[in-house]
Amino acid sequence: MKITSFLVVAGLVLASVAGQQGNSSDKISRFIYDRCRVYSTDASAYDDIKTHLGQFGDYLSYAASLLPNGKEQFCNDERPTLARLAAQLAHDVKPCLPKDEKYLPKFMVESFTSFLDFVCSQRTIENFFSTQGADCRQNLKLNQEGQQVGNCFTKLFARFSDVVRKDDLCLDLKASKKCFSEAIARSCPDFAAFESLNNRFFQAIRKPCNSAISIGFSSVLLLLASFTSTKLFS
Repeated sequence: MKITSFLVVAGLVLASVAGQQGNSSDKISRFIYDRCRVYSTDASAYDDIKTHLGQFGDYLSYAASLLPNGKEQFCNDERPTLARLAAQLAHDVKPCLPKDEKYLPKFMVESFTSFLDFVCSQRTIENFFSTQGADCRQNLKLNQEGQQVGNCFTKLFARFSDVVRKDDLCLDLKASKKCFSEAIARSCPDFAAFESLNNRFFQAIRKPCNSAISIGFSSVLLLLASFTSTKLFS
């Protein structure tokens, strides 16, 4: 499974445009492996997570391939299955986490569910796949000197080398939103539709950050470890 290395602007821009899959994949896999080794009393816990993560990634790749023309099927038929698989994965991860990261599983489910709602909302798919949207995505790929777009999630990847605390994670997501907003401004000046997608996307995946009672898992971990390159991201 090819793992996307970063999010590229607005809800559906989960493409590997800088070819950095390996490093992020290794960090995420090591993060999960180390947590299970230290904190879980079940030696097979990591194997179960790895299996279910693969199943989730495969199904997500299939579901994403339905877009844009199959949006109705994606939203009506596939979205519930994706939400169920995400919940299963969150359940698997929970026994592997220390006290400071017990918030992660619910965060994962709430954030990913909110992301799916964003994908299925009015004019999201339509704007992303519009002619102007395609032009903007192409400009983002071309204007990547120094890997500015890919580096928008540098801090998030660094989190997986230490304890992942909710407050820090939410601050990093906020910084990532600003980073992508600046990338849009450079590559697609005055493109209000993509800036709106970017704002709505981060509002969706940061939903658990806005709730005092909400606890859970980084949607970025889930999304980065699951979305594969399909025609959706070409």
